[in-house]
Amino acid sequence: MMIPIILIAGVVGAIAYVVGRYLSDCLVDHEFNIQLYADEYKEALEEVDKDYARLVGKAYFSALRQGRLTQEDNETIADDLAAMH
Repeated sequence: MMIPIILIAGVVGAIAYVVGRYLSDCLVDHEFNIQLYADEYKEALEEVDKDYARLVGKAYFSALRQGRLTQEDNETIADDLAAMH
């Protein structure tokens, strides 16, 4: 009777480990991507291509908000673009 319980516990533990690793990797990748977008947005704002800066800004703020831009994000992007050289 103990063998099935031990096997089930082992399978559940293995699944929990795999899911935990996957979620951990996703979180690390997500944070890394946000930093890449932030750096690229900052650099784009120092250039002259407003279309590219807008695109990168939307990608950056979208990554921060799990794919959703807020009105404040759009206003921030517009203000940043207006301040470009």
